[in-house]
Amino acid sequence: MGAGTRENYVNIVELNIVRPYNWRALAASKDTRTPAQIQLARQLGAVLRDVRNKAALNQEELAWRCEIHRAYMGFIEQGRYSITVAMLVQVCEQLGIKPSAVLRRIGL
Repeated sequence: MGAGTRENYVNIVELNIVRPYNWRALAASKDTRTPAQIQLARQLGAVLRDVRNKAALNQEELAWRCEIHRAYMGFIEQGRYSITVAMLVQVCEQLGIKPSAVLRRIGL
């Protein structure tokens, strides 16, 4: 998968592989996070959405720049998924903001 493609694939950075995902099944799966983890993911997602909107980007464009699926970006912004540090860095690079600035906005 190259930087210029927009396919229904997600880059698994930790495993360095690319494979198709069933987004509906992932969205419907049981959430095993603690309430504190869910709240943190929601706060982080809200900040990322705010920064993305201020950068005048839509979800699809930001997801394409990060080489992830638009639905995954939406789930991150909704707090449905907890973002990894690697993905936070990648998203922040595309938004032109430091990850530390994002974390400061949520009080960390």
